[in-house]
Amino acid sequence: RGAVNDLQSVSLLGTEDMNDVSQSLGWRDVPAEVFFALEDIFTSNNPVKSRAVLASVDETPDNFIKWLDDNIPRVIRDPADRARAIDIMARADVFLGRTKRRQYYGLWSYASDLMSMGVSSVAADKYKVYSDSLRFPEYLIALSRTKARRAAILSLLEKLAQATHTSPQTARESIIPYFRSLFSNDREFAKECIKNMDLQAGEVALLLGVE
Repeated sequence: RGAVNDLQSVSLLGTEDMNDVSQSLGWRDVPAEVFFALEDIFTSNNPVKSRAVLASVDETPDNFIKWLDDNIPRVIRDPADRARAIDIMARADVFLGRTKRRQYYGLWSYASDLMSMGVSSVAADKYKVYSDSLRFPEYLIALSRTKARRAAILSLLEKLAQATHTSPQTARESIIPYFRSLFSNDREFAKECIKNMDLQAGEVALLLGVE
């Protein structure tokens, strides 16, 4: 139902609005537990509980550290506390680097201890986390957009090739330019394409020329 609602909304937008909307559609897939874990680490006065919460999150330490890296400056306002937290994160990153080099994942536990109990002991329930305090890591946003765009291009080429009885290569070279022109200038054509080819939001964005 979420995908259907996305497409209904997207099909009625102009290209100026499309960019903002298409960048936000994937956010509903972010697990809420990640934000709960961050909130607990920053606000709990019980480091052991923070460690348990991090252990329950379906994120590897090398991914979760990116969440902390981006959000420590947003939550920990005191410069001295922030410096201590960043130093702890640097030590955690050392263990993550050793894990990658040695392929010994037992070292992840040391990094997790530092990221959870270490940062929690610095924050020590001194800082409030508001609804707009936490954000998605910029690195993961960029990576997600790149992967999503590649996937959307491949999927769109397959659908265009099937609809026009050509190859994906021909669709890329000869079909997409015409479809883009028609898609941007003929709303009824766009609606029929969305319906008949089961186009997703990312594919619609490509046909509208939204990068």
